[in-house]
Order: sequence, then structure tokens, then C-alpha cells
Amino acid sequence: LAPRDGPYTMLMPLSFAQRNPGLHANLTISFQPEVGFTSAPSYRGLLRFMSATEAEQIPERGADSACRAGSATSPVWAFHNYLSWSTANGSGPGQIYDHVYAYGQPANASEWAAAAALASFAQFQALVEGYQAHLFS
Repeated sequence: LAPRDGPYTMLMPLSFAQRNPGLHANLTISFQPEVGFTSAPSYRGLLRFMSATEAEQIPERGADSACRAGSATSPVWAFHNYLSWSTANGSGPGQIYDHVYAYGQPANASEWAAAAALASFAQFQALVEGYQAHLFS
């Protein structure tokens, strides 16, 4: 459907206001269906595939998909295909916006999972609103 897929990462909410985020501006497809982003299980879901000790070693602010932001992050998160919740925000070199930590510093894995759910909701909301903004253009 689209000549180029993705991006499959978190995007800044305002980028969804573009006609087709991640695609060339002159394309005339009505909707870019291949835009995606990270999803996270609930805290109880985390405990189904990792121990409570490993779950509590939550990814640090700005952690990449290999969980390399800090040494405290458990490699178990990387093993289970952790995808980064961070976006380069364009305000300067090395400036990273972490969509989970935007809701505050989580004290534990339960708070991290709740903030990740809010970040995921915000991405879906921005996607739908961006689509509706260009629905008939």
C-alpha cells in the first residue's frame, strides 16, 4: 500500500498532524497504515514473563532498544524485545524525549507500566486525530 513502511517507533505527538508521518510529502495515499509504535503489557503481564526482581529493573530514561542507557537495566528487558520509548525531539543535539518519563519518574515497575499505557494511549490518540484532520483533504 505504501512505498515505505514505518516508522515503527514512538513519534512526537505533533508529527501525526503531518499528512503521512515518515513518508515523502508528495505522496497522495490517503493514510499511512504502516505507522506504529511501542506497546507495553500491564504490570501483571510483565510478571508473567519475567521475575518481579527483573521487572523492577525498569529501563532508565532514554534507554535504547538494547537497554544501554544505564547498567541498572536488566538484560531480560532486552531479551524480551524491549523497544525504546524515546524520541529525538529536535531541540538540540542529543536531546531525547522519553514518552514514559514524561509522566514523571516511576518509582517501580507498576508505575512504569502505568506510564507506558498512558504514553501508548497518547500515541493512538494523536494517530487518530492526525488521520481525521486529513480525512477529506
